[in-house]
Amino acid sequence: MDVTNKAAPVLLSRILYPNARYSHQGWLTEDRKYFLLGDELDEGASQPLTTTYVIDVQNLASLTYLGQFNNSTPAITHNCYTHNGKMFAANYRSGLRVFDVSNAGTPSSVTEVAYFDTYPGSDSAQFNGLWSCYPYFPSGTVIGSDLERGLFVWRMGEDAVQLSFPGGAPQLVSPAGQPVTFDAIVQPGVTVTNKRFYYNTPGGTQSLSVTQVDADTYSATLPAVTCGSAVGLAVEFTTATETFRLPSTGFLPATTAFGVATGFTDEMEIDQGWTVGGAGDNATAGQWVRANPVGTAAQPEDDHTVNGVICWITANGVAGGSVGAADVDGGQTTLTSPVFDATVVDTPFISYWRWYSNNAGAAPNEDSMPVEISNNGGTTWVLLEVVSENAGAWVQKNFRIADFVPPTSTMRIRFRASDLLSGSVVEAGVDDVKLYGYDCTVARPADLNDDGVVDGADLGILLGNWGNAGAGDIDGNGQVDGADLGALVADWG
Repeated sequence: MDVTNKAAPVLLSRILYPNARYSHQGWLTEDRKYFLLGDELDEGASQPLTTTYVIDVQNLASLTYLGQFNNSTPAITHNCYTHNGKMFAANYRSGLRVFDVSNAGTPSSVTEVAYFDTYPGSDSAQFNGLWSCYPYFPSGTVIGSDLERGLFVWRMGEDAVQLSFPGGAPQLVSPAGQPVTFDAIVQPGVTVTNKRFYYNTPGGTQSLSVTQVDADTYSATLPAVTCGSAVGLAVEFTTATETFRLPSTGFLPATTAFGVATGFTDEMEIDQGWTVGGAGDNATAGQWVRANPVGTAAQPEDDHTVNGVICWITANGVAGGSVGAADVDGGQTTLTSPVFDATVVDTPFISYWRWYSNNAGAAPNEDSMPVEISNNGGTTWVLLEVVSENAGAWVQKNFRIADFVPPTSTMRIRFRASDLLSGSVVEAGVDDVKLYGYDCTVARPADLNDDGVVDGADLGILLGNWGNAGAGDIDGNGQVDGADLGALVADWG
């Protein structure tokens, strides 16, 4: 239509495309040569797959139908837009679909290059899912509105800045402070206006300056923090249009220490003295047993230990049994650890892997499992956590003992699974319990015989290996020499 004269629009041309049902919406390619048309009622009727029709509009007085392109789902096509050689289409139940339409004049050459399904349960030709999208923000961000699930925000392709820790973020950092390196790949043409490293400590969050080491590697120097402290790490680069952060929210967890020492580990493959039963136990079924679990919809099929098969679980059914055939019924069942000594390591932590399920049966999510710790052999107990999550997986928990009770040589933990109310399905498991601590002893490389003092014995080792590699090479340069002797003398005593 020529609408130059609003009082008298003029029809320039008209074209009928094949299999037409309900001509709904379309968008011109950026060169304004081709019109990409979506029909809202052809899918499921005259077309088996999501279809876009291509019409040549270079001569407005004589339109030409060129053909069609499809994607692999039967979902209904809806609103589409073109940008930077691509068509962004909101196709109801199949979500956002992105096509390369740089050669739209040959419809058979159009290919789908990306997608995100906002309605993963179905791709059928129904009016649910993604209604529209918008690809025109200068930042490259794409948004879409889903009828059931709300607003979605995407990015196409690589981020302008990609942040990472090579080999993973450090989980231990020196209490004396240390440099930490990370990678930042900045795409060509992108200008970074601000680079910061954030170090979250018990005293608050510090913003640290960043030094560029080479083309893609950067470094920040962490300050000294009390040994055993939980700290967090984060990197943030800002461009003219957006901010990139690793992690996207919060901090990557780490601990200040010179090392980690293990007090004991119990993988449950042998019985190290756990006790079943306790005050208030009255469960009529599902008492704790040490076994190779038989899986159900509520109980794990495997233990957690990588090279093991045994764990503690609340009873054990038979293969093919029902979900509630061997679960906890009628009350409480208690599993208590043997006594362990938490004073053998500095800053002791207790760690365990647990399984818990209470979302099956006629009365789901009405029970819980308290986990408690004692520092007097079990005379009194303090709560570590109340488990109610239905993760459907083994979950690891770590607790610093001093946050709950003073560490002693007579520690115990216990797990109390129960079915107390309407008879819901309750299954629990425990595996891989470990006592560990953080080493807060300052490393002394000059203490060559590890007796805690730098003295003549260490000097003798150094001089006895003079000019060679190995023992006495304190600075690690491959030879015992004057620099090593100087380091030893400086740490004498």
